[in-house]
Amino acid sequence: MHGTDRRMGIRLQDAGTGAAALKILRKHFPNLPLSKLKHRITAREPVFSCDGTIDGRRVLVRLEKDLARAGLQTELYEEWIGRDGTRKTVPLPDESLLNALRRYGEISRQIDREIGQEADA
Repeated sequence: MHGTDRRMGIRLQDAGTGAAALKILRKHFPNLPLSKLKHRITAREPVFSCDGTIDGRRVLVRLEKDLARAGLQTELYEEWIGRDGTRKTVPLPDESLLNALRRYGEISRQIDREIGQEADA
């Protein structure tokens, strides 16, 4: 990460939630080795992180919802390297993530409408 590059992700708050979390993570990431998923849980590493693209944010929201439905406590975060070279990490409120997804959706629909109008002209 350099400058304003940002990543967002999700961690499990309790490393002892292995079996339930593994089942959900396996569903979302079937190609990741089970040992890697287990390590992420026990080491309290992010179980998923992304660079903030719309697709990454969608996965983040779906994963957070599935983990919450299973009663697992999670922590959403956003991080970046500041101009001073230090890593900055802050909690990412659910509302911020959902609002960004809504904005992306609105922008995407607007672009589709404009493309359709140009094609009809």
